[in-house]
Amino acid sequence: MTEQHGTYHPTRRAADPIDTDATASGPTGADQNASDLTGADQTAIDPAATDLTYTDPTASDPTATGPTATEPANTNPTPAGPASDPESAAPARQQAPGTDTAPSEGLGDAPEEPIVSLPPIAAELAGYPLSKRTGEPRRPPVIVGAVAAFTCSAVVAVVTYWWYWWVAIHIENFATSSKLIELFDPRPGSGSSVVLVCVMAIIGVIMTAGPALAGYNAWHGALWSRFAGFAACATSLLAFFMIPWSWLALIFAAIGTGLIWLPQAKRYFDAYDHFANPPRPAIVPKTKVAYGPAPRFR
Repeated sequence: MTEQHGTYHPTRRAADPIDTDATASGPTGADQNASDLTGADQTAIDPAATDLTYTDPTASDPTATGPTATEPANTNPTPAGPASDPESAAPARQQAPGTDTAPSEGLGDAPEEPIVSLPPIAAELAGYPLSKRTGEPRRPPVIVGAVAAFTCSAVVAVVTYWWYWWVAIHIENFATSSKLIELFDPRPGSGSSVVLVCVMAIIGVIMTAGPALAGYNAWHGALWSRFAGFAACATSLLAFFMIPWSWLALIFAAIGTGLIWLPQAKRYFDAYDHFANPPRPAIVPKTKVAYGPAPRFR
């Protein structure tokens, strides 16, 4: 058997037979490269034999700007035209079918009825002036004075109670700390003394709460605060069981009660009641109700 010798070709498939005659009679590797290759970037490889696809190096290079072999050079370039306005290039806004209103500048269609905003704050309410800062009825001086008097009454009740407490914590002065303690004269530390001390705490709370509630509600225009002034005077009578300085709470409560019963205060209470409870508009039921899609979606 004669052994056949051939030239190894790296691009040939292993299953293809080696043609020894073509190899022997063909040019050598150096001569083949010199005769077949026309450029440094091209190779003499059969794409069908190697399952490879030939690509042009200049086509895959994004930086290549010159003409390729398949694209002739442009010898007469066309000058670039002026840049077009993006707003003029955009399509014109079209009006929705079935509407007679002009297109709006925002999203969607313009409403058929204009949007109604809140009216400005009125300067008066039923003939009574309003405050520019809060929009509430302006508080007259009699209301300011009444609230100040009720506040002083509550402060006097707090101060005189704590003064009693400071005196009572010293055992040697406990018997004369308040009028209530003097009336019963309990032994310090006994059960009756503890009960009387608790009663004194309740008296201090009642004397403070009465004028405080009357002043707070008078400031906010509650008409019943006029009667709360009488209750504040009644609770201030508990000063009898406190120390002598507690009678100042009754004096201030009486002054505040007298002020809120003046005609100027009555006008303020009526205006605030009209402000806090405006008349409700009449509710008219609709007799014609349309069901189904809105007209714009039909």
